Amino acid sequence: MKRLKGKRGIAIEMAILVLFVFVLLGTLIVSISMSSSKRKQEKLDGLTERVAIESIGEGYLQSIKTSTDFDVWKTSLEEGYTATESAWADTDGEGLTFNLYNEEGEQVLFIKLQKTQTGYTVLEWK
Repeated sequence: MKRLKGKRGIAIEMAILVLFVFVLLGTLIVSISMSSSKRKQEKLDGLTERVAIESIGEGYLQSIKTSTDFDVWKTSLEEGYTATESAWADTDGEGLTFNLYNEEGEQVLFIKLQKTQTGYTVLEWK
């Protein structure tokens, strides 16, 4: 009993300590959820950009199938992208390569097509 008599007034200090712990845990939970939300949005933006890039590649293949002139097709590209097309020939045959670049000049899509008797076959898609 003598030990407890010397500890008068500790309830306020304990209440402040518990309040501090709750505030700290609440801040931790909020910061983790905000970080998670930000990462989710970055992934979604990256996925949206990749879908746009893939649709450009699909459009290019469609223009090859319909024999659309590349210079005419190139004008329909989304803003911020540039495209090049070149022919190649080696011992395996001949074909076309398609390169798509973003605003920074980084290659974001590469398609290699091989000419066949019925049209073109996709050899690479990166």
